[in-house]
Amino acid sequence: MLTIHGRSPECEVRFHTELHQRYFNIVLVDLLAETDPAAPIAKTGFLEGLASIAETPRLASFDSATSLRRAAEEFRQWLAQEVQVETWLNSIGITSVLSLQRRQFIRMTGNLSKHGFLRTYRVASQLQQLLARSGVQISVEQASLGLAEFYDRFHTDILNYHGSTLAEFLNNLRWGIYEYLRPVFDKSFSWAPAGPPMYEYSYPAGVDNAYARQVFWDMMNDVRSPPHIERFGVHRWVKLRY
Repeated sequence: MLTIHGRSPECEVRFHTELHQRYFNIVLVDLLAETDPAAPIAKTGFLEGLASIAETPRLASFDSATSLRRAAEEFRQWLAQEVQVETWLNSIGITSVLSLQRRQFIRMTGNLSKHGFLRTYRVASQLQQLLARSGVQISVEQASLGLAEFYDRFHTDILNYHGSTLAEFLNNLRWGIYEYLRPVFDKSFSWAPAGPPMYEYSYPAGVDNAYARQVFWDMMNDVRSPPHIERFGVHRWVKLRY
């Protein structure tokens, strides 16, 4: 999907193709989405859930969640940052400076990447509202005509520019999760009575039902080895705009 070029802390991340960038945008939107309201847990976003876990860890110590806490908070602050972007919507004869959070344009372009035109009315309505905040009044139909140029500006151009920063944030989250859960693995893992390669995990108190135990088992398997991609930093020149 992407390749890391250069040496840390001056790396640059590039998507292999436009299709890989589009898929990345779709998956990122799902990552930033809230949990299913029908699920048996409080409705929350994935990042907010990670931040909550890191603030009040139950499986491991507060100190072991330090990296996760920092990674989640830094990413949340970055996503919440409001940016001003000059945007050209030539199909409807409009040039305007749009003011919006990074999280918002990532969601909008992710939904445009995922859906056909019959599912883009909500995004068109959001674009209409953004333009209204800038003093430009248009109809939703006009906003729909401008979606292709909005997508070119915020997905093809700006998301590509932010690809390195986003990859760094996501990798830091992955390492934060690993460093939080690794002590749990060390405590829970043991060889089965039959001996290697058979193994087992002891379950924490409260992990009682079959589904929770399967999730815990899979989670422990995920942290048997460190993440495949080492920690890296990206060049400051890819963090100056938008």
